[in-house]
Amino acid sequence: MKKGELIGQTLLAIMLLCCNTRLFAETHEGMCGENVNWTLDTETGALNIFSDAETNVRMYDYGDNNSSNKAPWANYRDSITSVTMSDNILNVGTHAFNQCRKLETIKLPANLVSIEERAFMDCRMLKRVEVPAGFKSFHADAFYCCEALAEVNFPEGLEMIAKRAFWGCNSLTEISIPGTVKTLGDLIFYSCYRIEKAVLGEGITELGESMFHGCSALVDLTLPSTLTNISYGAFNCCFALAEVNLPASINAIYDEAFHRCTGIKEIVIPASVEYLGGFSQCNNLEKVIFNGESKLKTVGELAFYQCFKLSTITLPAGVTSVEQQAFEDCDALIGLNIPDGITTISKQVFYKCDNLKDIVLHSGITSIGDGAFQECRSLETLVVPANVTYIGTTAFMSCESLKNVNIPSGVTTIYNSTFQNCKSLPTIALHDNITKISNSAFAYCETLDNITIPASVSEIEERAFYGCSNLKSIEIPSGITELSSYIFCQCTSLAEVKLPSSLQEIKVNAFNQCTALVNTDFLPENLTKINSRAFYYCKGLTSIYIPASVTTIGTEAFYGCTGLTVADIPQTVVSMGNTVFGGCTSLVSYTVPSCVTKINAYEFQNCTSLVSVTLPETITEIGNYAFDGCTSLSSINIPNGVTKLGEHSFDECKSLTTITLPESITTLGMGVFYGCTALESADLSACTLTILPNSSVGEMNGIFQGCSNLKEVKMPKGGVTLLSGTFKDCTALTGVVLPEGVKTVGHSCFLNCTALQSVTLPEGLETIGYQAFRSCKALDNVVLPSTITVLDKEVFRYCSSLSSITIPGGVTRIDDMTFAECTSLSSVSVPSGVTYLGNYAFEDCPMASFTAPAELNTIGGHTFDGCTNLTTLTFPAKVETVGSYAFQDCNNLTDIYWCSNPNFHVYAFIQCNARIHLTLNDADATDFACKNENTYHTVSYTRALPTGKYGTIVLPFVPDAACMANYTFYKLTSADDGTLTFDEVSLPQSNAPYLYKLKSGDAVPLVSTTSVTIGAAMGESSTIDATWAMIPSFSNETIDCASDARKNYYAYSSANHQLNQITETLTVKPYRAYFTTEVSSVAKVRVRTRNGEETIIDAAEIDGLTPEVYYDLNGRRVAHPEKGIYIVNGKKRIL
Repeated sequence: MKKGELIGQTLLAIMLLCCNTRLFAETHEGMCGENVNWTLDTETGALNIFSDAETNVRMYDYGDNNSSNKAPWANYRDSITSVTMSDNILNVGTHAFNQCRKLETIKLPANLVSIEERAFMDCRMLKRVEVPAGFKSFHADAFYCCEALAEVNFPEGLEMIAKRAFWGCNSLTEISIPGTVKTLGDLIFYSCYRIEKAVLGEGITELGESMFHGCSALVDLTLPSTLTNISYGAFNCCFALAEVNLPASINAIYDEAFHRCTGIKEIVIPASVEYLGGFSQCNNLEKVIFNGESKLKTVGELAFYQCFKLSTITLPAGVTSVEQQAFEDCDALIGLNIPDGITTISKQVFYKCDNLKDIVLHSGITSIGDGAFQECRSLETLVVPANVTYIGTTAFMSCESLKNVNIPSGVTTIYNSTFQNCKSLPTIALHDNITKISNSAFAYCETLDNITIPASVSEIEERAFYGCSNLKSIEIPSGITELSSYIFCQCTSLAEVKLPSSLQEIKVNAFNQCTALVNTDFLPENLTKINSRAFYYCKGLTSIYIPASVTTIGTEAFYGCTGLTVADIPQTVVSMGNTVFGGCTSLVSYTVPSCVTKINAYEFQNCTSLVSVTLPETITEIGNYAFDGCTSLSSINIPNGVTKLGEHSFDECKSLTTITLPESITTLGMGVFYGCTALESADLSACTLTILPNSSVGEMNGIFQGCSNLKEVKMPKGGVTLLSGTFKDCTALTGVVLPEGVKTVGHSCFLNCTALQSVTLPEGLETIGYQAFRSCKALDNVVLPSTITVLDKEVFRYCSSLSSITIPGGVTRIDDMTFAECTSLSSVSVPSGVTYLGNYAFEDCPMASFTAPAELNTIGGHTFDGCTNLTTLTFPAKVETVGSYAFQDCNNLTDIYWCSNPNFHVYAFIQCNARIHLTLNDADATDFACKNENTYHTVSYTRALPTGKYGTIVLPFVPDAACMANYTFYKLTSADDGTLTFDEVSLPQSNAPYLYKLKSGDAVPLVSTTSVTIGAAMGESSTIDATWAMIPSFSNETIDCASDARKNYYAYSSANHQLNQITETLTVKPYRAYFTTEVSSVAKVRVRTRNGEETIIDAAEIDGLTPEVYYDLNGRRVAHPEKGIYIVNGKKRIL
C-alpha cells in the first residue's frame, strides 16, 4: 500500500467516527402480505406495517424463528421496540412478532379482527394491548409468556379466546370477559399469578380446562348465570379464593375444579349439580351445603381427598355413586350417610378416615371395594348388610379399633389382607359358604383368639393368620392338602393344632416361631413333605414325631428349637436340607435315617447338648459346618463310604477326643476339625486324598487348627498339600511325619506348635510357606530335603530351640525374617547359589560364624542385627547392596572383609565397631570415590602391572610400605620444550594423579593398611606452568573434547608411541590420569628417578592411556560396540 493511500484511509476512518451515528443505522423493508408492506428503522426500533390498498388486507402467516418461513424482520427482532399497523389490516399473522423481546408498544389496526397463533409469544416487555371494538378472536398462544403485559381489553363482540392465549402473563391483575365469547380454550390464564379479579360475562356457558390454574392471587370471582359446568382443573391452585358463588345453572363440577383452593372453608352446591368433584386437598374446607332438592347423582373420584377439616357431610338422597377415594384421608370425618341408591362402597372411599366411628350401611349395598375402610382406626363396629357378596382386598386393613364385624353369607372368599392388622378383633364368624381364605386375610389380628374355619374352605393362602399372637388353637378342615407358607408364623400362643388326614405338605415357615407348640404329634399320617423353616424357632417343642410317610424335611425345618430333646425321624426320610436341627441346643442324641445319603451343611450346627450321632452306612458326604459348635459331641463313627468331609464340618466340637477316618475319604474341606480342643489323636492313615480341581495334589487346609490337645497325627497316603494353618496352634503336638508326595507346606501350617520337637519332611518337598514353623519353640532340629527351592518369609522365626540347619542347594533366597530370633541357632549352612539375605533374616541368631554364599548380591536391613557371637565375616565380590542396620549390635564382630565395593546404606554399620576391609578391582573402583563417607580399616586395589610396564593411576589411599617396596611412583613436574617430565616421589598422596611402574617380579596388589575415609576431598591436578596438567578421574565420565575451546586433551597412543590430541569424545576410566594442555604441541615423555637417572619411555609401555576407538569394517565409528569384528588402533579385534 502506498503512503498516500494509507493516509487517505486513516482520515476516512476518523471522519466516520466523528460523524453522527445515523451513518450506522439501517433501514429494512419488504412485503408481509398481499398489498402489505413493512419498513424497519433499526436505530429507532420502529417497525411500520402498512398498506395503500383501498380495501382491507391480511398479513401473511409465518413459521417460528427457526423455520425457513419466518417473519422477514425476524433476524432484527432484538432491535424492534414499537410496531405500528395501518387501519385496513385485518389480522396479526401467525408468529409475526414471536420473541420480539424488546417490543414495548403496539398500535393495532382499527379494523383488526384476529390475532393469530403465537403472534406476540414471548414479547417480554410488551405492557399494554388494546384491540378495537370489532375484534373477534385471540388465537392459541397469542400472548404466551408476555410477562410485562398488565393491560388487555376484551371488547363486546369478542367470540373466541383460544388455549394458552395469555399463559404466563403474570403482570395481569384484572380481566373481564364479555358474554359474547363462545369459545374459551384450556389453560388461557395459566400461572397468571397476579390476577386478583375475574369477571365472566352473562352468556358464557363453558370454561376451558385449567383456565385459571395457578392464579394464586384470585380473590374476586364472578361467574355468569348461563354457566353450565366448572371444567376440569378450572381454578386449580387458586389459593386466595375464599368465596365462590356457584350459579344455579351448572350441572357439573368436574374433577380438580377447585383442587388446592385452600382458602375455601364453605361451599354451597346448587341443586342443579348432578356430578360433584373437584375439591381435593381443600384442606380448610369445613362445610359442604347442598341447596334445595339436589339432583346430585355422583360424587366423583377424589372429590374431597385430604379435606382434613371436613367433619360431617350429608349426601343428597338421590346420590347413586360415590367413586373411589372420594373421602380418602379426611382425618376429621366422623360420620356420613349412605344414600339408598348407592349399591357399592367404592375402592378406598374412606381410606385413612382416622376418626370415622359411626357409619351405617343400608341393605341395598352389595359390594365393599378394595381398601374401602382401610386405616379407619377409630371404627369399632360395622354391620355389613346381608346382600353384600364381595368384600375387597384390604377392605378393613388396619382398622385397629374394630371389635365387631360380620361376614354375610353371600361372601365366598376372604380376600388378601381384608382384616389384616385389626388388632382389637377377638373373634369372627366364618359361615359355611366361604371356600377360600386369601393371603394375609387375618394377619396381625393380635387379639384374635378363636376362629372356626368351616368345612367348606378348600384353600387357605400364605400368611392367612400370620402374627395372630393370641390365637390358641386351630383346626384345618378336611380336604386341605397343604399348609401355605407363613400361615401361622409368629402365632406365639398357638398350642393346639388339628390337621386333616388329607394334608400332604407343610410349606415354608408355616409354624415359624410358634413358641407355644410342645410336640408335633398333630402331623397326619399322609404327610410327605415338611418344607424349610416349617417349625423354625419353635422354642417350646420338646419332642417331634414325624410320620413314616414323610420323605423330605427342608432347610432349617427345626432350627432354633432350643427345647427339643428328642427327634424321632422315620427311616423313610431320604432328603434333609441344610441346618435342619441347627441351634437345637437341648438335643442329646440323634439317629440319621438309613435312607439319607448326605448330612447337609449346618444340619446340627450349635447343637451344644448333642452327645452322640449314629450315621448309617448309606452316608457318602458330611456337609460344611454340619456339626459345627456341637460342643458335647465326644465321639463319632464315620462310616466307610463317606468320601468327603466338608469345610468346618466338626468345627468347635470341643469334647471330641479321637477321630479315625475311613479309607473311603478322598476330600477334606478347610478347617474340618478346627478348634476341637479336646482332640488328642487323629488317624488319617487309611485315607488317600484325591487330586482336586486346579491342584496337583489333595489339600489339607487348616483342618486341625486350634486343636490344642492334639498329640498324635497319622498322615494320609499320597500327595498332600498342607495349606494355611493345617496344624496352627496345635500346642500339644510333639512330632509329625509328612508322607511321601508332599510338595508344599503352606503358610502358618505349624504356626505356634510350641511343643513340636521334630518334623520329618519328605524328599520331593519344594516349598515351605510363610510362617510355616513360626514359634515352634521346642523344634531343635530340621532336615530340609534337597528338593526344596522356596523358604518363604518367617518360616522358622521364633524357633528358639533350633540349633543348626542346612539349607538345600536349590534355594536362592533367604527371605525376610526366615530365622529371626532363633536364639539357639549356632550353625547355618547356606548354599552358594543364594543371592539374597532378607531383612532381619538372622536377627538375634547366636551363630559364631557365617559363610557367605559366592553368588550373594543383596544383604537386607537388619540381616545380622543382634548376632552377638559373630567375630569375622567375609563377603564375595558380587555383593552390590547392604541395607540399613545390617550389622547393628554385632558387639563381638571385629572384621568384615568385602571383595567388592557395595552400595552401603548410610546406616549399614550403625552400632557396629568391626573393622571394614575392602578389596577393589577395576569395576569396583568405578564409583568408589562417590560413596558415602565411611572409614575402612584396609583397602586393597587389585589393579597391578606386569614388570616393566608403566601406567597412570589415582590412588584412593596412601599406599603402605609393602606397596612402596614393589612400585615406583612419578609426578608430573615440567613440560619444557614439549617434553613431559615425571620425577620419582618417595610417598604418593591419595587421590592425586601419578605415573607408576612395577619394579620387578610378579604383579602384586596395591594395599593400604591404614584407615581410609572414602568420600574425603579429592586431590588436585598436577598443573605445570598453567599449560600442561595431569588430571585425575574418579568415575566413568564422558568429556566432549571438541567443545572445550580452552583446553586440548591428550592420551598416549600405542600406535605411534606419542601423546595424541583427542578431538572428539573422550570416555575416561576410573582411577586413571589424563593430560590437558592450553597449547597445541606434541610432547615426549621423560622419567627421572630420585638419583637423577633419566629415561625416555615408549608410550606403548604405558597401560590404559589411549582411549580405544572402534570402527566397523566399512570405516564407520562405533560408539557402543557389541559382539562382532572391529578395527581398533589399525588392527582387527573380535568381541
